[in-house]
Amino acid sequence: MTKTAKTVEQKVSDCQSDAVVLAGMVEAIDLMANEGERFGNAIAAVTIAALDRANKLASDLDSINLKGA
Repeated sequence: MTKTAKTVEQKVSDCQSDAVVLAGMVEAIDLMANEGERFGNAIAAVTIAALDRANKLASDLDSINLKGA
């Protein structure tokens, strides 16, 4: 089975979705931080996941070639 390459529009749409999820994760971190220490482990877990998502988003954005768009 051959995979077809994603179009620039599809790549940008994927990045937009990742950005929305990342924004929600950052908002969750902020909300949990305002609740005190009882969310310490959850904050750490979401922070690690958000960092991974941000690195993936940055890499995905770097891979988009807009010259042909």
